[in-house]
Amino acid sequence: MLADVQRVVANQAKALDELRNELQQRTNEAAESKEQLAQREAELDEIRVQLSQQGGARTVGTPQDELATLLRIPDVKAVSLTGSEMAKRAAGFLLYDSRTQKVWLYSVNLPECRAGTTYQLWAVNDKPISIGTFQMDTGETAHLLVKKVLNFTDAKTFAVSLEPSGGRPQPTGPMYLLSRS
Repeated sequence: MLADVQRVVANQAKALDELRNELQQRTNEAAESKEQLAQREAELDEIRVQLSQQGGARTVGTPQDELATLLRIPDVKAVSLTGSEMAKRAAGFLLYDSRTQKVWLYSVNLPECRAGTTYQLWAVNDKPISIGTFQMDTGETAHLLVKKVLNFTDAKTFAVSLEPSGGRPQPTGPMYLLSRS
């Protein structure tokens, strides 16, 4: 019986030693992680100082920053736009994030807007719905329009027309970019 008790005590002592070793290993890992965290925080502080020396950190991203973020979202809707007979070299693409309800239109090679005109982006299901307006000025080759738009996910096609300044409730001018249905 004494031999059995000694065996149980020996097994418990062995288990206790293993637990102590594991605890020491976890303590060492925690200390190492804490040290790495402190290093990362110091790096982050250094980056903040560098940004403030460069004119301040931006709290609001640029449209290009938003576009870069959007391109990483796996379920974003993408639509290609091609130039009409009015603008054969023009092209564009439209991205829509249903989660944020933001639309990004990136267009290239549209002719500049004549005085008193503006480009207007349309989503078309049963009837055209205006998404927004934008200008192309002399020397510009590209433009990015970012808008928050509610519920146009049923749109079958998209178009960009040239309209009088301020835009119109329905398209009245020539179409410059069109999506393929």
